[in-house]
Order: sequence, then structure tokens, then C-alpha cells
Amino acid sequence: MKFAPLNVYTSYSFLNSALTIENITKATKKNNYEGIGIADIFSLTGAVEFVNTTEKYGLNKIIGETLFIDDYKFSFFVKNETGYRNLLKLTNLVTHKQIEIANISDYFEGLVVVISSDNEKFKDGFINHYYDFVRFLSKVTKGYKTYIGLDSLDTSYNDKIREFAKGHSYELVAFPLVQYLKAEDAIVLKIVNAIKNEEKLSVKELKGNNYLLSEEELNHLFTSEELEETLNIISSSEFDIKAKRGELPVFTNGSYKDVDEYLKELSYKKLEEKMGVIDDVHKNRLDYELSVIKSMGYSSYFLIVMDYVAYSKSKGILVGPGRGSAAGSLVSYALDIVKSDPLKDNLMFERFLNKDRKTMPDIDIDFMDIRRNEVVEYLKEKYGKECVANIVTIQTIGAKQSLRDIGRVFDIPTNTIDLLSKSIINDKLSLRENYKTNPTFRNLIDSDKYYLDIVKYAAKIEGLARQRGLHAAGIVLNKDSLIDIVPTIYENDNLIVGFEMNYLEEQGLLKMDLLGLRNLTIVDNCIKLINAHYGKNLTYDDIPYDDPNAIKLIASAKTMGVFQLESKGMRRSIAQIKLSSFDDLVAVLALFRPGPMEFIPNYGRRKAGKEKINYASKAMEEILSSTYGIIIYQEQIMEICTKVANFSMGEADLFRRAISKKDSNKLKALEDSFIAGAVKNKYDKYTAKKIFDLIYKFANYGFNKAHAFSYAILAGQMAYLKYYYGKEFYACVLENSSANDDTKFSDVIAELKSLNIKVISPNINISEPYFISNKDGLVFSLTSIKGISYDVASKITKERKEHGDFTSFNDFLLRMHKNGSNISDKQVISLIHGGCFDLFNENRKELEANLLPLMEYTKLISGIDENLFSDTSFIPLPEHINVTRDRQFELENEFDVLGIIISGSIFEGLEDKLNEVKHVPINDINENTTDYVIGKVLNVKKITTRKDKKPMAFIKIYDDNDTLEVTIFPKLYVDVANLIKVNNTIMVKGKIEKGENENEYSMIADEVKKF
Repeated sequence: MKFAPLNVYTSYSFLNSALTIENITKATKKNNYEGIGIADIFSLTGAVEFVNTTEKYGLNKIIGETLFIDDYKFSFFVKNETGYRNLLKLTNLVTHKQIEIANISDYFEGLVVVISSDNEKFKDGFINHYYDFVRFLSKVTKGYKTYIGLDSLDTSYNDKIREFAKGHSYELVAFPLVQYLKAEDAIVLKIVNAIKNEEKLSVKELKGNNYLLSEEELNHLFTSEELEETLNIISSSEFDIKAKRGELPVFTNGSYKDVDEYLKELSYKKLEEKMGVIDDVHKNRLDYELSVIKSMGYSSYFLIVMDYVAYSKSKGILVGPGRGSAAGSLVSYALDIVKSDPLKDNLMFERFLNKDRKTMPDIDIDFMDIRRNEVVEYLKEKYGKECVANIVTIQTIGAKQSLRDIGRVFDIPTNTIDLLSKSIINDKLSLRENYKTNPTFRNLIDSDKYYLDIVKYAAKIEGLARQRGLHAAGIVLNKDSLIDIVPTIYENDNLIVGFEMNYLEEQGLLKMDLLGLRNLTIVDNCIKLINAHYGKNLTYDDIPYDDPNAIKLIASAKTMGVFQLESKGMRRSIAQIKLSSFDDLVAVLALFRPGPMEFIPNYGRRKAGKEKINYASKAMEEILSSTYGIIIYQEQIMEICTKVANFSMGEADLFRRAISKKDSNKLKALEDSFIAGAVKNKYDKYTAKKIFDLIYKFANYGFNKAHAFSYAILAGQMAYLKYYYGKEFYACVLENSSANDDTKFSDVIAELKSLNIKVISPNINISEPYFISNKDGLVFSLTSIKGISYDVASKITKERKEHGDFTSFNDFLLRMHKNGSNISDKQVISLIHGGCFDLFNENRKELEANLLPLMEYTKLISGIDENLFSDTSFIPLPEHINVTRDRQFELENEFDVLGIIISGSIFEGLEDKLNEVKHVPINDINENTTDYVIGKVLNVKKITTRKDKKPMAFIKIYDDNDTLEVTIFPKLYVDVANLIKVNNTIMVKGKIEKGENENEYSMIADEVKKF
């Protein structure tokens, strides 16, 4: 049909549409419309995805945007490059309210302008202020061709506009608003609007008019000319959103103008400083890399990265050893961008950069997380605030989020949503995929139509864009202002590029990842502690990464706090392969991912000589012997291609990329080219096929060795610090985590206990805002106590250091009141429960009971002039409340505020019985656990199933170190309801389910017993 929907809002209008780009484009094609446009509200973020999707479906298209200016609704469609840049400027001006409506025509060139007629201000002017309205329109449009968009479905109103248009210079276009696919999908729009406005809904069915109209409906509402004008608008566009607009800044330094020469001179100078004399092997590699970099025009890029890395180091900001494939570059090593010498460590440059590569290289850098922003600010200062920007991310509604949103909108009980949400193990899968693959989720939905209906509504909003976010690491750097070439947003004085990361490179924009890494902050803090404690002058560069004792520590799997090695699965893998070298560490980092993980047992058995290794040829043995015949690294695939099939390195990299995608259309050609090259290289066809099949098997498992090697360096360095300076290391690890919101905290504490390193309860006269080490062990920090902020902790320690130790609980209250700390009763109670006042031999329960009258007394006596009265003993103390000490009370509340129990154990007096039962501590469980888990019931959430009206429960149990959520379904609940009461100690056994994080597990109970 000769029509194209133009007035289309997609989910990039952010909770103003029920349409994804995919489903509206697909529906447009299905309806046989000849094209489509989008006009999202104040958003061009979906433009590139829209173009890609329309190309997939073979549809003509035009990009547009809807702006509200002085309450009039304008839609602007891009005809050409001039129009695009004008729309970018106009959007910025309107967003910041820096333009009057009378001046908007200054930006009309290159744009198709459509004024919405279904707008209150338009209607009011047109109907009630006709002549003023005509003059107004004329003043706004200033002779530019302007359309009136017929987006009202009121035929009599549209007829009046048609009469008006005949006598004026305005053209009409069919412009029905599309926000959902079908009339009944109006409820989806209502739901997302309610999410945006934080409203609740009572209706669950709704029909509306803003759907994709049928041919019959369009012909009834619009003339053929109005319909065909939509196609004329689309055909007027010659704009390519994917054209290159960005340009790399040219690095300038002193008198040098030729960046290629400067890069060469600097690389040689710095490499000579590292090596003394540059040998021929390094010289040849350096010359080769420099020639490739020069031919591809990336010399400035390397110098830019070198510059901000050097700046960071000069300011004491720790920079990581490297990441990604950049560690395979000798130039990167020479310029101090990465730590590893690629020739010494056998890392490949062509995996990073080669002449056949069409995409820009990535030199991603890790920085201390607390100082990363200083590096970004340096770039802004050096290159200009409008030339450096963060990158937008789009937060879509996932499976669990959709359930939570539907729960809030329809006021569904929280425990019902919890039940559904907790049954979803993998939030990365859609609700439909979870239903297919997750029996727990499927059985729950099948058990009751009530649950099915909730999921049905959740599925309607799943996948829609919910809001904009900020990419954690991505930065865009450009030669000229980004505001002129891409959509941008300002947020808290930060410029943000409005396209997602994947769409930036094809526009010639330099995208860099500047990552904030907490582990580097831990290392920096640890070095400072070591230097303070031992009078050393240790620096980050002094720390070896392959120290034998550090490798032994890793092999012991006591790796909490060590970068990349903390998870339970990783610790099991380390034990499984019997890690014994730095090469093993690199390999296990590469293997420990979904997919290649299945080869970890093979690696372990082959290493131990328990599994035979067959090599197809001598060349294959040379390449794969270090990994026991398993292709672990992408670089190994490239090496096989060059040595077996005589590919160039560039061809090998292209082959690796292509085969890893397992594209069936290209697979035969890839196989033929590999076998032909191998046969020409004197391999028989059978062997060549065998080698190809091996590559194919491992192709999508292969990992970038340079990245694994770089991260192994940091892991090895942290293991070194942990081995030689254990207490300082643990203090820094715990300082950077929290007992109340970090799942690894309890694992670190458990490891400390296993190593007989004592964790000392918080002490009001010893503890600092952060963890500290002393001769007895590690002292718990004040800020790790629930409710104690850094500000409060600092005021406590400041008072103590300036006026001496606190002598009693009353002394603490009086002095903290006098110094104006404004410490609250709730915060004092947290300190009491944490054990901060145990040094005064106080009864915690009694302190809490007397706290409020003591605080009032403190306020009273602190107001007395000390110069008038030598003492205040004449003021009677409030009547003391005597309370019997309650150990159970102390332990429960200690766990609540510390997240662990330090001063004792919930199993006090039960140690012998505990040893009689085969059980697993909570922080040691994994998906294979079949033994009992023993713990005290922390809370019970009882619900009734909708269908059968039977009771079931969610409970949380805890032991001295950790908590576990346990689901008890109705069949079991009937028998154990009397056991699952708060403070009862119970034994549970059942199916362990892994959470979204590696260290998070829950249980579906099969058995519950009283301990």
C-alpha cells in the first residue's frame, strides 16, 4: 500500500511506547507498507538500530524526532547531513530552553517539518484564535515548506484543517500516531506510563487508537494524496546515519608535527630504557608494528593513550598491567601502556592490529576505581569539554524487572512477586525462555492461572527500553565538538553521547574503555600500609607476578581477595587442574567461562598424565603442547592457520573471527580455503580436515591470551601481597567490601578463620573507620557496622585521638554530644550490638535498655557551665534499668549489624553435636552440595498458594558467617511448620540453585529437621 507510518514512537521514547524497533518494523513489512519513519520524543538514540532493522526487512525509511516547543508538537525528519546537524543543534537548544519558538526556523534547512494537529495548543489556536494563529504559523515557518500532520482521528476536525490548508501554503500528510501494534495493546502503553509516573492501575484491559492502522482504516481516514505524501517525505531523505563523522584528535607534543616520527622516536627511546640494548628480534618487531600503525593512521591514538596513562602514573593513580589484545603490542609495552613484553611472553600483535582489520583497535585501560574520574577530567581539560563524552547505555526491562514493575503497577502482593522472581535462576533469559528451560518456574506458572496472568503482562513490557544509563567505562574522544555530529545529552555537567557503544565506531568515533578497578585501589592501599608498617618504599612496579610462593598460595585455593580468583567455581577449578605455574594461571583464567569450562577436567587430567594427548602434526604439537592439546587461546587458532594453511596473520585473524561466529553460510568456504592452504603446504586432505574440525570445535571457546595474561599478572601480584603481607592485604580487602551488602565478605572472614588469623570485634578505643591490622589480628572497622557512616566513624576517631580514649559508655555519650557529632540513638545501638563497648564489661542488652534516659541525661549535664560548677554529681543519674545478660540476644544482634558473628558462635555449647552431623557451612555450598546445611532461622515469610490455598514459606537461615534463603513448598511445609520459627536452629537439605552472582546460592528444601 502507498503509505508509510511516520509518527511512530518506539521504546526509545522511554516509557511512552509499547513498541520495540524490531516488532514495529516487522509489522510494517507484514502490512505491506512501503516504508517507515520514527519520531521518538526528544530522542535519536534508536536511530542506528532503526536503520539496521529496516535494511534487514528491505523497507524505505526516514529518521525523525519529536520535540515540544512552547507546547506545540513538532516532528522533524532528516533529509540530509545539513538537516541532521540542524536537528542536533535544535534538540540541544530546546532541551536547555535556549530558543524561542519564533527562531526555530533558523534550523529548518535539510529537515522535513511536521506540525501536529492533534495538540491542544494547535487546536485552541486553530479553532478559537484563527487569525492570530495564521499569523503565528507564518511567523514560525518563515516560508519553509511545512506540513500539518493529520494525527487526529476526528474526521470532522480533519476536514476543517483540509479547508484551511487549501488557502494557505501548508501541505497535509497522514500522520496517525503509533505507540503500539494492536488496539488492545493500549493496556501496555498504560502500564509503561504508570511505571514512569509511579502510578497504580486497576484496569487490566484497554483499547486505544494509537495502533498500526489497517489499509481499510487508513483509506477511510485519509485521502490518497495525504497517504502518498508519507512516501514523498521518505523519498526526500538521502541521509546516511552510519557515515563517518568523527575524527581522531592529532596528538601534539612540543615542536613535533609528524606524529608517526614522534611515535617511532619515543618507542625506540623508551624500549632502550627498558632493555639497554635492543636486540634484532625486538627491533624487527618494533619496526613492523610501527609500519602497520602508521599505514592505518593510528599513531596519534597510541600517543594519546600513552599520554593519559603517563599522566595517571605521575599523579599516583595506579594503572593496570593491561587488558584485551593490546598487551600483544610491543609499541604498547615500550610506551608503558602495558606491563608484558609480548616477545618474551609469546603474545601476538596481529590479534590486536593488522592491515586486514577494518575496525579500530581497542586499548582499554584499568585505573584505580576511586580515581578514574581524574583521568576523564584530564582528557576534558586537554582536548576540550565538548570533545570528550561518556556513552549512554539503555537499560531494558528484563525478566525479573518486568515482574517487579507489574507487581507495583497492579499492586500485587510482594511475596507473590518474590515467589515468581526467585524461581527465575537466569535473568538474562526472557520469561518465555525461562518457561522452556526452568522447571521450577514452569511448574509454578502451570500451577495457577493467577501466576500465568502476572507473567503474561510482564512479558508484554519485557524488552522495552526503560531508561538511559551511563556506560561504566566507555569514553568517546573526538577532534571536534561531539555536539555537532552525534546526539548528546548533558547530565550533571557531563556530556553523554546518545548512541550506544556498538554504534560509535562505524561513525569514526574513537571509543575508549577507561575502567575503574577496585582491585587496583586495594593494591594501592595495601602498598601504603606495608610502607607505613615496615618502613619500606615499595611501589606497584616492584611487585612480581610469578613469585613461586604466590603461585603456591593460589594453588592452595585460598584466594579470597585475589583478582579474578575469588569465586567458588574458580577455586574448585584451581584445585581441579592442580595449578602449579603462572602458565596454569593464565590458562585457568581463559578457561573459566561458560563453554570452555567443560574442558577444565580435561586440562587437569592431561596435565597429570591421566588422559592421552593426540597431535595431528608436529606443528600442532609445537602450538598446543603448553595447553596439553586443548585450543584455549584465539592466538593458537591464528598460529595454526599460519603454520598449517600458510595464511598471513591478517588472513588468520579474519578466519578466526569468521569461524567463531559459526555462520553456516560461510562455513564451507572457510573449510575449503583452510584445507586448500594446508594441502598446498604438504598436508594430506584427511589431516587438514581433522585439524579444521578441531579448530571448529574450539573456535567460539577460544579466549584472547593477551587479556588472560594481563589479568594473570594482576592476580599474581595480589597473591604476592597476600602471601608476604597477609594482614595488611586482608585489611585492605575488607576495607573495600561491606558485611551487609557484599556477598564475598563472609567468604573472606571464613578464609581468615581457616588461616587462624583472628578477626577482632570492633572496639570503641581501637577501631578506625577502616579495617586495621595489629599484632593480634584484624580489627573490625567502624564503617562496616550497619548504620555507621564514614562521617560518624571519623568523628568518633577524631574525638578519641584529640582527647584520649573513652573511659566508659557514659563518657562516650557525653563527649560525642559535646563535640556536636549528632550521633543518633540508632547508631549508638548499632555500636552496642557490634561489641564496641564490651571493653567496659558492659551488658549489651542493659546498655540498650538504659540508652535513651542516658542520652537525655547527657544533654542535660553537657549544658552546664563547667566554670561555675566543679562537678555535676549533684544532678541525679536516671534510674538504672537492670537487665539480665542474654547471650542469644547478643549473638542475633551482632549478626544483624556486623553480618557475621565474631564474639562467639550461634552453636555455643553444641560443638560436639555439630561434629556428629555431616554438614556444609553456608559459605561452602555450591550447586553440587547434598549434605545438610545447619543454621538458625533469621526470618520466615509465609504465603498461601493461590490455587490450592496451601501454606508455604520462604525462610532465611544463618550460621556464624553467612545466610541462605530456603524455599519450603506446601508438601514439606505441612510437616515442618512448627520447626521453622525465628531463632530455631535447623538442618536443611535440598536442591541448591545458583543465583545471578557466582557466590550466591539458594535452596529448595527437600528435608527440614530440628538440630
